[in-house]
Amino acid sequence: MRNPLPLMTPALPTLQQQAQRLRLLIPRMPIPRIVQQLIVQAPETQETKDQASQDQALTDQAPTAEAMTTPALNGTAFPSKLTEGKPTRSPLLPATPGGDSTDKAATIRVRLGCALLTALLWWLPGQQAGWFALGWIALTPLFWALHDLDGRARWRLGHLTGWLSYALINWWIIPTITKASPVIGIPAPLGALLGVLAVTFIALVHSSIVAGCAWLWNPRASWVQRAPWALPVLIALLWACLDALRYETQLAHGWGALAYTQWRDTALLQSAAYIGQHGLSALCVWFATSLALWIRRGDVFLWRAPVAVFILLHGWGAYRLTLPFSPRPPLRVLLVQTNIPSWRKNAESSAESPYAQAMRLTHEGVQAAAARTGGSLTGGNLIGAFDLIVWPETTAIVWQPKGRNRFLREGALGTEMAGLDALARELKTPILFGAHRAVSREELYNTAVLITPNGEESFSAKQHLVPFGERAPYNEYLPFLRALAPSPEITPGVQTQTLAFNRPSTGERLVAGCVICFESCFRYPARRLAKDGAQLIVVMTNDEWFSGTNSPWEHAAMATVRAVENRAAVVQVANAGYSFVVDPYGRFVVNSDNTLSGPQAVPDRKSGPPTQALSTFGVAQALPATVSLP
Repeated sequence: MRNPLPLMTPALPTLQQQAQRLRLLIPRMPIPRIVQQLIVQAPETQETKDQASQDQALTDQAPTAEAMTTPALNGTAFPSKLTEGKPTRSPLLPATPGGDSTDKAATIRVRLGCALLTALLWWLPGQQAGWFALGWIALTPLFWALHDLDGRARWRLGHLTGWLSYALINWWIIPTITKASPVIGIPAPLGALLGVLAVTFIALVHSSIVAGCAWLWNPRASWVQRAPWALPVLIALLWACLDALRYETQLAHGWGALAYTQWRDTALLQSAAYIGQHGLSALCVWFATSLALWIRRGDVFLWRAPVAVFILLHGWGAYRLTLPFSPRPPLRVLLVQTNIPSWRKNAESSAESPYAQAMRLTHEGVQAAAARTGGSLTGGNLIGAFDLIVWPETTAIVWQPKGRNRFLREGALGTEMAGLDALARELKTPILFGAHRAVSREELYNTAVLITPNGEESFSAKQHLVPFGERAPYNEYLPFLRALAPSPEITPGVQTQTLAFNRPSTGERLVAGCVICFESCFRYPARRLAKDGAQLIVVMTNDEWFSGTNSPWEHAAMATVRAVENRAAVVQVANAGYSFVVDPYGRFVVNSDNTLSGPQAVPDRKSGPPTQALSTFGVAQALPATVSLP
């Protein structure tokens, strides 16, 4: 039998013809000089000279235009118009020294297109459509384009790609700061300018992760020739380390983690229970870089290995999803979702306050539940209706005298706390609510407060504050930055604190951990609470600031990773955002619709998986839900 390999010899001209066609598809738009400097080759080094010599040798050996033909559909052949009258060299390769300007411009456009494509593939999976598979290949165009660049050019293209990606993911910051400009005390146009500067700064800082990995990506290194599989592994490990480090500063920002692109892939998401958010991001990087290297080298092992691992992880995750929950009685929770404009939460207004609206919705929700079970709000038949009532972030304002671990219940400063104390006693149910806790008029905490029917109270202060939204970062070293933050600034909490309460229906002691708004974007706050014994993770948030953007949804999707990481249900209650329950496997649990109704039983594994559903955005309502406990 003849060797079939000689039949494949015309493949080289065909690839060159395809490259020429791709070149014609690229718009011949003018490219700013600064962009050219970012993505063209750096000044020549010995390495680039050697590569240029190899490219020139390949060009000299390439067939002429007369020898190249393009097969027609009917099997005949005709000369290619794309290569007529000039040598053919793929414009996807870097232009050799002295090459014509047309080839250089085409190369720049290809690399710029790869940067834009990476940004788009990175952003799309985090949206409500949940195209999670795009997250696996988001970085493939970038690392494919890095193949023939030297270290400096790789760094530049990586930085540009990272900046485009993080700017696209965080565009919602611009309308958010514009909306908050009256609170800051600046005109709206200046707020929009600050928003643009904020997005630019965030993208520049976090794009260093992409730039660092791009700089290390050198497929032409001698050790890579011997073990090409090791390069994607090295890049994935470096990415995980850098991704973890960027969450450890006062400038940390959670949006943009590749792990969050997998919120809808519940099978693969189960691996986060062992490798966490950063490990899940590293898996996506490993898959994408292996694919990019395979396209360049043609080594089938480079794509077979990650595909096999992903198949195994999906199979194992699908099996985990079939396992039943613990037979422990589920927790019945009333989620009170308010809908108050953020500017009104801290301003004097004749309209309904957050506290008053939450109080009204709580009574309506409990009354509806009691009516459904045959009782009434005044009939005393309320024990067991709910095990916990949860309000959103900063719904109340409570005062705590300095040096005492008790909240005021007397006078004007203690009015709201006294009302909540009475409500917990009346409903015989613990209430967990968000509050601005003032120790003094200068010391203010963003706090989760738990008050029980017998008057016990505990609190947990927010530790990871929003940069410039609640506190100027590093203001102890750069005090002038305080002018860019609201006044008074929020004081960060000093330690993690779980919140314990007794279940009204059974008397069982349960432990909850509360993360507030921005903290749910990060792995460590919820992880520390779970290690301290939290059986339930509660997220309080005020997402009204982001209304009109997709940021509230992206924030909600992060809860799936938090649930799987800690194998604990996540309950989120929002002001004007999305309120929901995520089970320990990362699936959104069935909740009520826009009308107030009694508690709903959540389907268990035997009756079918829960439906992925969220409460309606921006609707004030009380949502009964059932939470499965580990």
